[in-house]
Amino acid sequence: ADPANGTTMTWEVMLPNPPPETATYKTDPRRDTAHWRMNQWNRVVPEMAAMHDWSGYQPTENIHLQCMSFQSPVWLNILGQVPSYNVYMHGKSLVPAFEYEKRALKYLQWRNPRQQWVLKTPVYLDMMPPTLEVYPDARFVWIHRDPVQALSSAVAVAGTLNLIRSDRAYIGSEIDGFLGNLEAYASAEASAVTLNRVIEWLEAGIVPRNQLCNVHYRDFMRDPVGVVRSIYEFYGIPAEQSRYDAMQRHIDAERSKPRERHAYDVGTQQDVSAERAIYKPYQDYFNVPSES
Repeated sequence: ADPANGTTMTWEVMLPNPPPETATYKTDPRRDTAHWRMNQWNRVVPEMAAMHDWSGYQPTENIHLQCMSFQSPVWLNILGQVPSYNVYMHGKSLVPAFEYEKRALKYLQWRNPRQQWVLKTPVYLDMMPPTLEVYPDARFVWIHRDPVQALSSAVAVAGTLNLIRSDRAYIGSEIDGFLGNLEAYASAEASAVTLNRVIEWLEAGIVPRNQLCNVHYRDFMRDPVGVVRSIYEFYGIPAEQSRYDAMQRHIDAERSKPRERHAYDVGTQQDVSAERAIYKPYQDYFNVPSES
């Protein structure tokens, strides 16, 4: 909602050619085409509407651009069950995917310039060093949430996404001893490895501390605009009050919409206690509070 920021909108990454034009950016007919296609997911699995907004008019994750390089395991696993693709990608650097993504961003801003890009993808957390290799001036924002809650929510979303094109929930598979990458969604041990790896990168100076702004999920949910203000202040980004006002209007409009609550199961108390022990180093390091 901040007019100084550029985000990758679903319609322009789904239908990028010809490149979007400033004059027709908000009226381009591809917006409606993409919106209809994305809403097909909600028509097939109505439960999805409570979990995630799928819209041609919404900002979307960069995995849409990375998949154009055929090196986006997260996005391509959503679209189909091809465990052999996970085996193919296992251990490969995603630098080529980020390089193609960067090329695509240049294309999208060619006729509709953006002052700065605000990007999102679940891949960045696991791939901070190669991201910095392609975007050396990248400024990361990490919203920390109780990992027990976050993992349970991710399992529900991943399983529901798979039901869009399958009659069974599919989280991962094993081929020749390699576990499909979506298995991390169902494993506290695997997700903790990812979380703790960032700590190692910070301690080793691989990820500069001044390029990672840490905020908390509860703070963001309570006062989203206030948290964005703190992010801008952390990175020394000047912003007029009118930009914050635009964000607040967007938040107010979104909160006024009727929305079902996303319900998911965190497991038994025994499960939660076991996961708490696994996540303790991460929660202690970043002072992440438990929600239950």
